[in-house]
Amino acid sequence: MEKKRVLEKVQGCPLKRRKIDQSSSPDKEQTDKIFSGYQVFVLSAGLGKARTDIFNKQLSKQGAEVCQRYNQRVSFVIVDEKMTSERFLKITNISQDDFTSGNAVVVKANWLSTCLSEEKVINTSEFELFIDFRIKDNEKPGKGTVNDTEAKETTKKTFSEVGETKNVAKVGARTKSPKKTKEEVGYDSDDSNYVPSDEDGGEAEMEEAGERSTSNQSTPTTSPTKLPRGNWVCAKPSTSQSVNLNEHITEKLEVLMNAYKNTKDQWRALGYRKAIGALKSHPRAVTTWEEASAIPGIGSRLADKIAEIVQSGHLRKIDHICQGEEAKILDLFNNIWGVGPTVAQGFVQLGYKTLEDVRTKAKLNKQQQIGLSHYYDFLDRMPRDEAAEIGKLVEDATKEFNPNFVCTTCGSFRRGKKTCGDVDVLISHLDGHSHKGILFKLLEKLHSTGFLTDDLIKVEERGEQKKYMGVCRLPGENRK
Repeated sequence: MEKKRVLEKVQGCPLKRRKIDQSSSPDKEQTDKIFSGYQVFVLSAGLGKARTDIFNKQLSKQGAEVCQRYNQRVSFVIVDEKMTSERFLKITNISQDDFTSGNAVVVKANWLSTCLSEEKVINTSEFELFIDFRIKDNEKPGKGTVNDTEAKETTKKTFSEVGETKNVAKVGARTKSPKKTKEEVGYDSDDSNYVPSDEDGGEAEMEEAGERSTSNQSTPTTSPTKLPRGNWVCAKPSTSQSVNLNEHITEKLEVLMNAYKNTKDQWRALGYRKAIGALKSHPRAVTTWEEASAIPGIGSRLADKIAEIVQSGHLRKIDHICQGEEAKILDLFNNIWGVGPTVAQGFVQLGYKTLEDVRTKAKLNKQQQIGLSHYYDFLDRMPRDEAAEIGKLVEDATKEFNPNFVCTTCGSFRRGKKTCGDVDVLISHLDGHSHKGILFKLLEKLHSTGFLTDDLIKVEERGEQKKYMGVCRLPGENRK
């Protein structure tokens, strides 16, 4: 049977030779198998397992050879939209020789989503991530990065594809994290499909209590009054569903939720937050518009977005809302611990564009300075066994004062999560009062051993604070 060779080229990627059988239909092959002849590697860091699986499945359907790791025959490396050159090199640990000897093009995931949507391999130029190997050799910090000296002094883990770490230990009588700054309530929006419920009052009250924890006012350790009825987290058994069957959907909606938070559009953010909670607790994976719209708290507009995510693995509104330069800068600044939407917008109005601008030009308070110095570490999550080790260390130190103290590691650890953003430790005593006054003594001890390195909330010796937040470091060589 006669064959003919066809040369194909996509801008930024190598020529690919592919044999086409003249007896078959070229039009049908190009329509049904747009990635035929290409090897593609999807880097899951930042994309999440669910979205990575969707991409790999769609690539295989479209004729691509899906690679589980980078090799020199790879044509495209698909990365998260927020991936940076520095982070890419840190995750893959690829050498310049290996990379340049190959012909791979590193492209953002929205390129792949667009290809799948348009059913053709589109130009990569607008989606390419330039990989700068000078970062590895340059001792000076790049824009938006923490310098090497700070990186050595930091108390956290470096980013890994397996899990992200943030070793912030919180010891006290309450387990709800305080908000970084007080956020203003915006206006209602028809985009949010939000319907007020009795859940909101309780959560708002907890947020206000979290903000007051930075002052010297005390918060009660127990409440003698019965909690009002509602969808309280503490009322749900830890044995209930712990796996989010709709993670590939909720992670996209969370991007929009955070974007609205960054611009102080709190009603929309609240609508998305409630929808995300409903999807996380839904007992089945949502696969159709009808299933999504039937879930309480999700209206037709949100159902449209969910259906789009299910079908394409992407949400175009994210490109519209989050891809502008100002949106990216706001997201960068809002991730500084202690900086909220108002302060972040102030930085933008002053012309700041990078973390280096904030470090050298902005007037920061103590908490913001700590948040900036540990910027990337605070965004990471720690593995469960590391959270358990931190909780055990706090428990051992506490029981040196009184062996009858009860220490419970709460939060995401108690809910059985595989990774934790921080560690919440609740200290109590069976008699209900002997634990009073222990907080300052315990913190003094943990500081003296080098376990606690920074205070995010100041506790006075004769103060009546019941909550503490700080940064910790596990003992030992090269520990985080």
